[in-house]
Amino acid sequence: MKGFKAVDPKLNGKEIALEWEKTRHHPAQDDMNQPLNFDAAAKFTRVDFAVGYLLAEETTRPTWNQGDFFAELAKKEQQTGKAGALQAGPPER
Repeated sequence: MKGFKAVDPKLNGKEIALEWEKTRHHPAQDDMNQPLNFDAAAKFTRVDFAVGYLLAEETTRPTWNQGDFFAELAKKEQQTGKAGALQAGPPER
């Protein structure tokens, strides 16, 4: 599994992310009393905004990597005429 590299090499990013998904991500008892690192949340939000902004400023649509799981789903959507959420880039205007 890719995409779980932690900034601190002593930490197991994959293990931390999967544990968070299992125990913290929108459980039935979800509320604001659970621990939240506001500095990390603010940094995450700035990164998400920057990625979205940079993508929006591009003149070409983003594409899925060849062989990617989502690329294959998008291809199937296009073949069946049900292109939707997996279609790369903004809808045509």
